[in-house]
Amino acid sequence: MKIIFYILFYCICFNAVGQGNLVPNPSFELLISCPDNLSQLEKVENWYSKLLTTPDFYNTCALTSNVSVPQNWQGYEPAFDGQGYVGIYAYLDAGGDEWMEYIKCELKQTLISGECYSVSFYASLSDTSCVAINNLGIGFDKDAAVDSIATYYVPDQIMQYDTLVDNVTGWKKISFTYTAQGNEKYLLIGNFNNNASTDFTQITGCLNLFAYYYIDQVELKKCNSEITFVPNVFTPNGDGINDYVDFTAFNGSEIQIINRWGENVLMMNNQSNYLWFGKNDKGQELSSGVYYYIIYDLIQNKTGLIHLVR
Repeated sequence: MKIIFYILFYCICFNAVGQGNLVPNPSFELLISCPDNLSQLEKVENWYSKLLTTPDFYNTCALTSNVSVPQNWQGYEPAFDGQGYVGIYAYLDAGGDEWMEYIKCELKQTLISGECYSVSFYASLSDTSCVAINNLGIGFDKDAAVDSIATYYVPDQIMQYDTLVDNVTGWKKISFTYTAQGNEKYLLIGNFNNNASTDFTQITGCLNLFAYYYIDQVELKKCNSEITFVPNVFTPNGDGINDYVDFTAFNGSEIQIINRWGENVLMMNNQSNYLWFGKNDKGQELSSGVYYYIIYDLIQNKTGLIHLVR
């Protein structure tokens, strides 16, 4: 029974430590209060408007139908995840006047120079939009400054989607792979071109050309946060074949090795050799059996089982 307890504890409790997403409140489910009118992004925890324009917040708990989910003033669309989403003008030409809206958040951690990240969000064009654009994108900034007067914004780093996003039913995933320059702290979503540089397609007729998008489930993760392989069996018998477990892919993380009784037998850190030859902290050979590892990664803790065979 004690063995089963430790298996459950380490495999369930530590695997429950998030999924590595550096975006806080990624599906806009954490609320300060329910929306009761348009232009209330400030009622969503962790999210803000970049310019002095007015993104909208929609939720099933809305106190008025124009910002409800799934039916609201811009059309009908169930949330991709959870009960809510936000909405932005990504293009608006009202007699020559431009109007761009951007949402932004402060990331949980500053990005590391040279690291690869996967970044994505889901978008749906509103039913009332008469224009669809090719230029939806994600940007990164190093500071949080708000522009007081502007028609559009250009962040420090930009990734633009080069495919027309014209789905008025359902959600399209907009995704990129990004190599960090270093010290990026803020993520933004919107169209970072002015009207003249925006590639659009008119899909219906209307007096003022505009593209309005619902946005849901934003995600930013290290590229390798869930794909690094750790073997589950090794034979440290000195024959030169499968003699160790190689943890060097996690260099910089703390790695804890625990026996089946829940006792710590080894802790690797930044100064350690990240090869485990089946020995404990004192350099003594460990007996055959099942051991558990916990990798205390900055992005996502990883756990697993290793069978040591002698």
